[in-house]
Amino acid sequence: MISLTGVSALSRDLLSLETTSQVPEGLGSYVVSSKKAQANWYGKILEAWKQAKPRPQTDEEAARLVITTLKGHKKADVEGLLSFYRLSSPGKLDEIMTA
Repeated sequence: MISLTGVSALSRDLLSLETTSQVPEGLGSYVVSSKKAQANWYGKILEAWKQAKPRPQTDEEAARLVITTLKGHKKADVEGLLSFYRLSSPGKLDEIMTA
């Protein structure tokens, strides 16, 4: 199996969530929240992904979508999710998370 990272891996996992309702294995070692909370975020990200026109094509676009969608969630979780996918964290992470 090919190991994907970045926008490709996020896209794959969102599609998987839609069919299985399962968050990716291994994510728990990157974030502090429960699997139930993780499933909640993925649901929010999936909806934002579907509504995005055009859908994110680069790691930076995917990172921005995640950060904007999860605004108000624990910073450690957002950073962990970005790290899990090896998405670059735009310099505005603090600004977006606290605004």
